[in-house]
Amino acid sequence: MTKYVVAPDSFKESMTAKEVCDAMEKGIKIVDKDAQVIKVPMADGGEGTVDSLVDATHGQRITVEVTLGGSSTNDGGSGMAQALGAKLLDKNNHQISFGGGSLDKLDKIDISNLDSRLQDVRIILASDVTNPLIGEDGASRVFSPQKGATPEMVEKLENNLQHYAKIIKRDLNKDIAMVAGSGAAGGLGAGLMAFTTCEMRQGVDIAIEVTKLEDKIRTADYVFTGEGGTDSQTKFGKTPYGVSKLGKKYHKPVISLAGYLGEGIESLYSEGFTAIFGIIPGACDLPTALKNGPSNVARTTENIVRLLKY
Repeated sequence: MTKYVVAPDSFKESMTAKEVCDAMEKGIKIVDKDAQVIKVPMADGGEGTVDSLVDATHGQRITVEVTLGGSSTNDGGSGMAQALGAKLLDKNNHQISFGGGSLDKLDKIDISNLDSRLQDVRIILASDVTNPLIGEDGASRVFSPQKGATPEMVEKLENNLQHYAKIIKRDLNKDIAMVAGSGAAGGLGAGLMAFTTCEMRQGVDIAIEVTKLEDKIRTADYVFTGEGGTDSQTKFGKTPYGVSKLGKKYHKPVISLAGYLGEGIESLYSEGFTAIFGIIPGACDLPTALKNGPSNVARTTENIVRLLKY
């Protein structure tokens, strides 16, 4: 009996990681009816991470309504800090307004009223990126244009985060400006590092640990993984890269599927990837590609297994 471990991430706006697993299993079983398919829905700290960890631990979701936005809030985690009781004060000892656009008004930080419960909480910061808070690879210059910031907004946000980082270093004695991952989610990583005793880890490493993926890959014959889009950035902490490292460790073939293939994928073959396949069969619009994701994954997996079993 051939053992397949399928450990994909979600395909954004098309399939959850669990749905990708099911589609891969369907494709495998068409060809190899007696196959043992071990399904391990994965994530890397980005979209789908909560689902992956809840599934792996049989946990539950707890939903709370908050004032803060998503990762489009380029405020270095300052809004989170204010919600936890930190006072971000201007030169007149007034709280500054919410948002990254107000950080240039920051004069001092007062954490005397920070929520005391934080002392008894273990916070693990899971991230799918290694970007620092500031600089050319920082939150403002890399991510804010993706969320609609104009060039002028980008420069203001960058300057404000630089100022914010200096005040944090002076008042909290934490130099978080260039720490890997501090630029995640609009700089939320930096805020967590500055105002809590969080432990920073790559999201995919947490998912690998919680799902016990290494034990499963150790005894596999073939490993399948995948993500919505694969390019040169995949090797910076994305799910398929984490899976490929384990495959390389145990000398297992690792086959990755993607909705689209971008520039630089040739650099991934030396990182443990055996082969990388796009799943789109021909020219089509994006809504059609997203809708047909499960059937495209199943068909592509089927064809790969036909070759493996030839």
